[in-house]
Amino acid sequence: MQSNHNCDLKEDSSAGSLPAGQRGAGLEHSREASDQAGPSPFGEKAHFFDEKSPLQQMPWLRQIQSEHEMALLMEAARADGHGVISATHLVQKDGELVGYASIGAVPLLFTWLHTKKVRARETLGLLNTVEAVAAGKGARLVCMPCEESSPLFKYMESFGCTPAGGPYRLFYKRLA
Repeated sequence: MQSNHNCDLKEDSSAGSLPAGQRGAGLEHSREASDQAGPSPFGEKAHFFDEKSPLQQMPWLRQIQSEHEMALLMEAARADGHGVISATHLVQKDGELVGYASIGAVPLLFTWLHTKKVRARETLGLLNTVEAVAAGKGARLVCMPCEESSPLFKYMESFGCTPAGGPYRLFYKRLA
């Protein structure tokens, strides 16, 4: 299939364990694009825009197409001292892999339970139910923010949760 970014997408058998929307496409670029472009982590001289194009010099986002691209992303992030959590999209700039985004891949679970009216054992049961609902919707990973002042904070790891690093502050933004 020919794309409007001067590259051809070709079947990639290494994409077998990716979600259905991400299977079956690895990058193979046309000779014309390869002749005009420099080195890239996606293969020798692999670019989507003409080297002189202002678009080539701006960071841009596109969906991950294969396990090979995921492996390249993990390698690049590790080399920069970062990890990768449920990446769905790559960020490229000047033909180089410079980041990723995880868009809608990890459900973010918010809860509130009354501190005096819900006991610890009930809380654990309810959290298990919330996780089961998320798993029933196809989630393989969930993120549960927990304030340090919460009575649950000291138990989160014993509930099977892994700290994601940090410290972080969670920000939200309403979209139109």
